[in-house]
Amino acid sequence: MKKASTKACEIPPAVKRAVAERDGGICVICRRNVGLPEGHYVPRSKLGMGIPENIVCICRECHDKQHARGYGELVRRRMKEYLDRFYPGFPDEDRVYHKLPKELRL
Repeated sequence: MKKASTKACEIPPAVKRAVAERDGGICVICRRNVGLPEGHYVPRSKLGMGIPENIVCICRECHDKQHARGYGELVRRRMKEYLDRFYPGFPDEDRVYHKLPKELRL
């Protein structure tokens, strides 16, 4: 049985379809390559959820750069700018899995 946080970070098929449609199946970072709807803006390692507001289409090359020294911040900044065009004002806090509902958090 999967933990709730693991399930929340997974990208459901419906979200993958919606993100692929929104992004046109093209990497939102380089805009040259085919991208898969698997790029977490807030990473899974930081409990970034598998919701459209946190996921972008990204090619393998740019995905690898996201985790490379010196490129990570640039890639994350581009992801954030891109997502903000579709979800202006959406807080990063709401892209992260929380065990407690918002009203109960300190």
